[in-house]
Amino acid sequence: MSTLDFDFKNDREQTPLFFGRLPESAYEIRSFGLEQSLHRPPAMVQPAPSDFTEPSIFWLRAIPERCPSHLLLPLCLHEAWPGHLLQFSLAQENKVLPEFRRQTSLEYNAYIEGWALYCEKLGYDFGCMAMWTTDLASSFLILARGKVGCGYGYPLV
Repeated sequence: MSTLDFDFKNDREQTPLFFGRLPESAYEIRSFGLEQSLHRPPAMVQPAPSDFTEPSIFWLRAIPERCPSHLLLPLCLHEAWPGHLLQFSLAQENKVLPEFRRQTSLEYNAYIEGWALYCEKLGYDFGCMAMWTTDLASSFLILARGKVGCGYGYPLV
């Protein structure tokens, strides 16, 4: 978790250079319990409620074998910073948008995943992907998500 904290902080320091500002809302990094980890994806984001009484949460699996360390950086970039966590927080804080647009996380769509896939590639611009050998792993992860998300890859028997 300490390596993730370092990379997460590094990404957060780089983010204003690419996006202009950081959200004001709070966030936390938490781990699922062992039982929950069996039935959850390797990582996911829980946006803050619209009144910001709770922070946004970046959730990780508690079982290392089910969330290999070589995938932590791409998952962090995709799900947390500058991925969905940043995207949802900036949208929620933008008072110019109507309420239904501020709650973008309520609807799964291509824009949300497109943003996150773009953010995975920002790891190179942030200078943190050079520390990891995740390019191939990240590409396979993107491919697998795309195939499953589109319904391809299932046996056609």
